[in-house]
Amino acid sequence: MTEPLRAALFIDFDNVYLSLKQIDARAATTFAQRPAMWLDWLEAGRHDAGDRKRPRRVLVRNCYLNPAAFHQQRAFFTRAAFNVIDCPALTARGKNSADIVMAMDILDGIQHPTRFDEFIILSSDADFTPVLLRLRANDRLTAVLTSAVTAAAFREACDSSIDLETFAVEALGLDADDHRRRQPTQVGDHRPQAASYANDVDEAARRLVEEVRRYGEIASQDIFKVFTKMQRFQGSFWFGMGTLKALLDKIVEKQSDLIVEMDGSLPALVRLRGDADPASIYVSQSLPSGNPASDALKASETRSDGTPEPRFVDDVYMLIGAPRLSAARYRRLFEVLAKAPADELLLAAAAPPPKGAGVSRRDASFVISSLTNSADDAFEGDEYDLAERFLKTVEQALTNAGHPPSESDKAILENWLLGPEEEDEA
Repeated sequence: MTEPLRAALFIDFDNVYLSLKQIDARAATTFAQRPAMWLDWLEAGRHDAGDRKRPRRVLVRNCYLNPAAFHQQRAFFTRAAFNVIDCPALTARGKNSADIVMAMDILDGIQHPTRFDEFIILSSDADFTPVLLRLRANDRLTAVLTSAVTAAAFREACDSSIDLETFAVEALGLDADDHRRRQPTQVGDHRPQAASYANDVDEAARRLVEEVRRYGEIASQDIFKVFTKMQRFQGSFWFGMGTLKALLDKIVEKQSDLIVEMDGSLPALVRLRGDADPASIYVSQSLPSGNPASDALKASETRSDGTPEPRFVDDVYMLIGAPRLSAARYRRLFEVLAKAPADELLLAAAAPPPKGAGVSRRDASFVISSLTNSADDAFEGDEYDLAERFLKTVEQALTNAGHPPSESDKAILENWLLGPEEEDEA
């Protein structure tokens, strides 16, 4: 008999689940709720290339997931004797560190007392390419999950490429004929034609702007949830656009009220355009290159209503995350907060913004959290008292960030958050 290979399995749950959701929701559900079934498929060596299938003993079974988004699926993997590693979101935009934690654990596996013959990485994230190359240099076999749009370098770096649709049909039991009937006509590069989804993109744009108006902002990892309610979304590869960013390009062309905040080269969230936002459809979440951390806030003039010029507003946002609201919207927010019961506000940081505030959940949460941390009686007084406390937290946050505001900066901040000083009547 052929001796089974000793294997270690590492699963980026969020990545695999959402990728399967694009193909067929039934496959995603089966993956999440019946891990023992597809684990048997892997242990039988069904993912081997060619006719020779060599069995495996999967000695390490690690599943990395975001517990806030997928806590209900956690128990299924625990019951199947998986080691579930919680990778919670580290930012307000929902980004976690699952890929980094996976990479460290995989590289640690090279030094494990048990010599693993094969590392199986269930993720189609091309960022794992350097990890695959390191495993190859250490004479280890590798198997990864791939899709039609997976980078060529990622495919070439592994020994066994597990096609996502093959995995769905063979390992997850998806009916192949039924799956093909549900798929749109494909073009030569295995992606649906974008032209065939023109009406769907219009509908997607309408739905997305409605959801953003309702909730204030939508994180990138949640955008697919808006579209999965549409019948033709499954298997459409973002309605023929291939990537989420390409689809958002088209949607923002149709809905000028929206703006996309970027995390590096990737969309982080979609929100309503603010008064201080630039004309472009994207806003970077990182400090501009060539802007040293020791730079002071850029000099700025103030508009007649007290709102600083966009360049100043952007600097404050990039340094400490303070909302890029107009002076009028800040005043309206403070008026609403001053009228709301203090005990409700103490619980409102992660809740929808107070009724009538006219700002996003994130913006309201930032202001409420800043006030909560400023003093025990943070919500006592009128709107001017709240604005004054928030101003002090902004100035202190800028100082803590290594950008203490100058006297001219303080004057601009006061006009912005407190309102222009009223001239004495003669």
